[in-house]
Amino acid sequence: MSALAEIKVVPLPMGAASGAAVSFAKDAERNARFKARFPKARWSSQTGSWLISGKTAAERAALWAEEEAARGALEARLRLRAEIDRAWHEADPAVRAAKEERRRRREAEDAAAEEKRQVELDSRRYKPDDAMIERIVAAHMRSVEAGKGRIGPAYTVGPERLRTFLRRGIAPGSHTSAGPDREHFGAGLTVTYLGDGRMLLVSKYPRIRGRNGRWQEVEVSRREMIASTELMEKLLSHLAWREFMPRSGFGVPNCR
Repeated sequence: MSALAEIKVVPLPMGAASGAAVSFAKDAERNARFKARFPKARWSSQTGSWLISGKTAAERAALWAEEEAARGALEARLRLRAEIDRAWHEADPAVRAAKEERRRRREAEDAAAEEKRQVELDSRRYKPDDAMIERIVAAHMRSVEAGKGRIGPAYTVGPERLRTFLRRGIAPGSHTSAGPDREHFGAGLTVTYLGDGRMLLVSKYPRIRGRNGRWQEVEVSRREMIASTELMEKLLSHLAWREFMPRSGFGVPNCR
């Protein structure tokens, strides 16, 4: 549909109050151009159109509509020309080669940034010693052996694969439930490793239903501290079970 057809001009022959009603699709730029041409026009919410007063209002509005149609046709030709030029440009082998080179360079930069991020992340990891690794491996293998009848072949990780995972350490942001809080009766303790040898301990009571009918958790305390060996071993053990436990089924032994 042309821009001229989109603009509707209706003459309003009402004697001294004659004028015209102009309506067109919502367009911020066209609306601004209309108000610049007809600063005294009034918007009518009842008719959904602009009202222009004056005996020559219809002629002036029709002339503006023709100018808008010419503008729209010119913009359409320019867009078509730009699309043709872009198609010819992209068909050029040299252009395609340059585009591919930019893509490869961008991918290389992204890979380098990700590698740098991983190196920084690894530098902040908690690295367990060999004794901790062996304690976790022994505890896991005992649990697997004791629950072999229930687990069956679902849990297939062996000691060496488990050791490889444990040597990666604990990344910042890793967290686990550490059981009941000894300092606050009835509260549960959650441990989050913050990186650089520090950890966050959050103690909460179990969820209760409040007066508003919603379930709520009551936080008792929140404190940062130097990472303790006992809690970091429990966190690392939990991460290992979460990594290798079956994704479905029941009977996975609880090592925590």
